[in-house]
Amino acid sequence: MKLEVALREMFAYPIADILAAMPEEGDPVWAQFALRQTAYPVHKATRSIVLHWRGDGEDGPVFTFDYAPVALRKAVAACGETIRATLGGRLLQLMLTELPAGATVQRHVDGAPALVASHRCHLPVLTNDAVSFMIGGVDHHLEAGSVYEFDNTRPHAVFNRGETRRVHLICDVLP
Repeated sequence: MKLEVALREMFAYPIADILAAMPEEGDPVWAQFALRQTAYPVHKATRSIVLHWRGDGEDGPVFTFDYAPVALRKAVAACGETIRATLGGRLLQLMLTELPAGATVQRHVDGAPALVASHRCHLPVLTNDAVSFMIGGVDHHLEAGSVYEFDNTRPHAVFNRGETRRVHLICDVLP
């Protein structure tokens, strides 16, 4: 969604329940939903645990998946509902996305109509000081436990130059 600023911090969110329920890096649950990585090659280095995935267009169906552990689904869903209630609107996508150490999400702009019309929010769950989230050519470091909305119509990229993985909860809310 086009914003006046590239990135805005919205509010703090407790991440202990998500961390406690989150599968380890090598757990196969991270690879069960590969559509994001195959349909959008810019995300090929990532792996995701998807709870909600939008269908085509703003008015398309939202598909719900239940392959993740129950405790994780509950913790992520609670955060997604908090974000949705704060912004108002319809939840389109909700997922955890992992970027391994040394990996990159190449520079891109989200172009799908539903994504351009939605609030794109990130909650860093795991991060390290060597992760750069570049938005519009400006380097941002997002702190774990804070929810951010960013303007995904601006060019953006992620560089994990650290030695540990980066995991963000991503939530898209259509006004």
